[in-house]
Amino acid sequence: MVKMVRFHPGDFFGETTLIEMQPRPFTVVVETEAVLFELTNMDLYNLYKEDVHAYVMVLQNINRELCRRVRKADTRITEYADEFNRTGTQIGLDARKLRQQRLIKDED
Repeated sequence: MVKMVRFHPGDFFGETTLIEMQPRPFTVVVETEAVLFELTNMDLYNLYKEDVHAYVMVLQNINRELCRRVRKADTRITEYADEFNRTGTQIGLDARKLRQQRLIKDED
């Protein structure tokens, strides 16, 4: 088993299953006592029928978290590429040169 992420109180996982409606690609194991809540596709659909405003808020928060995770992964990939002198991107941009020209910011 490879540890990918450590979650903290208030974090959530499994959100891609709600959006993609595909089987979960990962297994989650708790290391300490935890209380977990399940939100199924049917729960989400019922929320949509009962309170569309709350439904939109839930989806916005899921999307914000997904964007945060993608941004963090992108930063890690860029750091690994820099570490191994692989500065080209899939669209042919040189990330190191762009940073030197201040066209993209370094993540702190």
